[in-house]
This record gives sequence, C-alpha cells and structure tokens, in this order.
Amino acid sequence: MKLNYYAIQKNINEWDPMGIICGYFDEYEREVDMIFDKCDYVKKNDIEGLAKVIADIFGKQFDGNFYKSDCFKVAQKIFDDSYKF
Repeated sequence: MKLNYYAIQKNINEWDPMGIICGYFDEYEREVDMIFDKCDYVKKNDIEGLAKVIADIFGKQFDGNFYKSDCFKVAQKIFDDSYKF
C-alpha cells in the first residue's frame, strides 16, 4: 500500500517533533518526501514498520534519538488518514 503524501505531510506537521512549525506547511518537506519514498517498504497496516521508518529518518536528519515508540501515534494517524484522502 502506498500511503497518501498529504496524510504524511499533515500528520508530520501536526506532530512537529522539533517544534519548528511557524505557520509554514513545508518545514518538514524533506522528511515527508523521504518517508513517502520509503513507504513502498512498509506493508499495509504495519504501524510499527512505519514508526521505525519515521524514527530512522528523524534521527538521522536531526541528529537526535527518535525511537519507534515515539513515532507510533503519528504512524497510526498517517495510516488512518491515508484512507480518507
């Protein structure tokens, strides 16, 4: 299942893990693009797999410690919203 780009963008921006959203919707554009590109490797409804992808990308992009457990809720929202768009 290919996740919906706008579902990823919406939920990553609402999550705003780095606290950098200043009214612009493209603050995490690079990370959203990277998540979208890796979605082909995530099986349908594999929330843990998507959470790992998100944690890996944000950990590398921001030199931080992101864990699957930190990203589980946003991964669930992305899956839920992908069916709406």
